[in-house]
This record gives sequence, C-alpha cells and structure tokens, in this order.
Amino acid sequence: MKSVMVQVSQTGRMHLPAEVRRALGMKGPSQVVLTIDEDAVRLRTPAQTLEHIRRLARPYRPKGRLASDELILERRAEARREEQGG
Repeated sequence: MKSVMVQVSQTGRMHLPAEVRRALGMKGPSQVVLTIDEDAVRLRTPAQTLEHIRRLARPYRPKGRLASDELILERRAEARREEQGG
C-alpha cells in the first residue's frame, strides 16, 4: 500500500497526481467516486464502484435466472392481485 500527499485548496479542490490517475486507469477528464467509511475515504472510478457493488451482490443473485426476470414476475403477480381487489 502506498500513500500520496495531496494539497487541498481553500475551495476544496485537489489535484490528483499522475501516478494516482494511472493507478485508477484514468485518461483525460474523468470522474471519481469517494466512499466515506468510519475512518477512511476510498477513491474509485465509477466502473470500479459498479464492479464492487456487483461483487457484493453476487452471492445473493438467484441461481439459473436473472434477478430482473424475477422482479418482473413479482411485479406482474402484484398487479394481478391489485386487479382482483386485494
């Protein structure tokens, strides 16, 4: 693990050093996601954040079917119950 000191201006702006941008795979203007934990702030790209979320959700996905298909089936069943009055 490597630490890098970054200057923060009075307005809260900071400059990400080239080595940090390279480590994140950033080229040109980009966005980052800051995640605040109890005692730290994590810096990720949006793609890295999405992959992290997918990794966390992976153990909970239904086996052999898409979660979106499951959600659609649940919503259709709910709509049928509402049409039947309850």
